[in-house]
Amino acid sequence: MKKTEKIILIVFLLVGMVLPSSYYAGDTDEKKIETLEVECGTNSVDGTYVYQMVNALNKYNIYGRVYQSKLGSSFSSIYSFKDCIATSLTCGKPVVLHARTQYLDYYNGKSYGHYLSLDVYDRRTDDVRIVDCNYMEEYYGIHTVSVEEAYNCISASGRYLIY
Repeated sequence: MKKTEKIILIVFLLVGMVLPSSYYAGDTDEKKIETLEVECGTNSVDGTYVYQMVNALNKYNIYGRVYQSKLGSSFSSIYSFKDCIATSLTCGKPVVLHARTQYLDYYNGKSYGHYLSLDVYDRRTDDVRIVDCNYMEEYYGIHTVSVEEAYNCISASGRYLIY
């Protein structure tokens, strides 16, 4: 499985998207991945554009929740970022970080453009839970990071929050 395919599949599964069986041939995960890759316009050079991810999230959203994107650098403060993710999660919409990874401690300074799912925000500890579908084992999995790390990874130039 290509890393871009895995990323798209996991993001869709995490945010509760379902592809109708009539949309793809067969019922295998491979066919679903192929459908999602085409739908998102994913390619090995550019990856997946944010607007295409948002469009696909909205197209296959069975819960009627509308996703949108916001340029990370346009948040007036970390507090507006916190409010945005809390509101989205309260409405049952996990958020997607279109991240720059060097701002996350567990990447140890490695810089990749990468999609991450954020599905829990604990206001008591000011931590968030990130589900990382990176194909490299050292980054893959569930990570608890500070909300400041999450904010920093999307407030970098050209990064987005999908919520």
